[in-house]
Amino acid sequence: MRWAIPVILAVLAAEPAAAQPEPIARTNAESFQACREAGGTPSLNPGYETRVDLNGDGIEDYILDFQQFTCANAWSYFCGSAGCPLAVFISSGGGFKNQSLGHVQGWRLIQGSPPVIEVSLHGAMCRAGGIGSEGCTRAFAWNGRELAQLGGPARPPAQPAPAPQAARPPPPPSPGDWSLRPVAGRTPVATVAGPGVIHSVSLLCFNGAPVVALALRGRPSVSRATVTFLFPTLGRVDHPIGQQPGGGQNVWYADLRRSRLPQFLAGRDSQATVAINGARQGTMSLRGSTASIRSALESCYRF
Repeated sequence: MRWAIPVILAVLAAEPAAAQPEPIARTNAESFQACREAGGTPSLNPGYETRVDLNGDGIEDYILDFQQFTCANAWSYFCGSAGCPLAVFISSGGGFKNQSLGHVQGWRLIQGSPPVIEVSLHGAMCRAGGIGSEGCTRAFAWNGRELAQLGGPARPPAQPAPAPQAARPPPPPSPGDWSLRPVAGRTPVATVAGPGVIHSVSLLCFNGAPVVALALRGRPSVSRATVTFLFPTLGRVDHPIGQQPGGGQNVWYADLRRSRLPQFLAGRDSQATVAINGARQGTMSLRGSTASIRSALESCYRF
């Protein structure tokens, strides 16, 4: 199979632009560093940075959308089921003040005087005991002192800053459940944390073909291997997998067009045991795999 590694799995990535106010440049630099320390390759997609005067002082403010921050091979480092950080920097006293809106699943800017930021939230952010499917929208605008929620509490529940501290150990992607990750300009990616030396397992469509990508926790000693998935009720799938030119030294890929693996991963089992060249790596959760994998592969694989 001849195909170039997609942008979302590219090795080289552009650094954040340097000609920015210091707080924005620092946030970008810290986020790039944190992604790399998590074993990922950072890059910024179109739409990551939006400039708009939110407080009417004639100075452009900054909105940084971490849904458009790709951390390839550590896909869920910044984002999760609650969405991705939306960092807002408001001009104040000759500098910029961070008034981040926490994790959001989407947002839009409504032009006006002042402009309104409307965010889509996970159900847990909307009400006590809420679940993902019970999401809501909230609107925020400048009230003369800060970004305040229109018609409700002044701020959403506090969220950590988007860039983790450098000393913080990298969290595994999507702990427990499979999740569907949006990618700007591409079909979404279904991903889950892997066991043993496997950092994550991801399924996606690329150039019309279904692909599995295994991000490893370190550089493997071989460029090709056989990965085995053992399912309690469906049986066993052995699949050759290997590196692709330009695809990163700690990532293996496989073409799934002739494979039953997507069907088994999206099947009725709740977990699978994974082995590499016969060496057992551990158990991988399949919770949430059916919806995530079917959505990620709907344009390139027939179940």
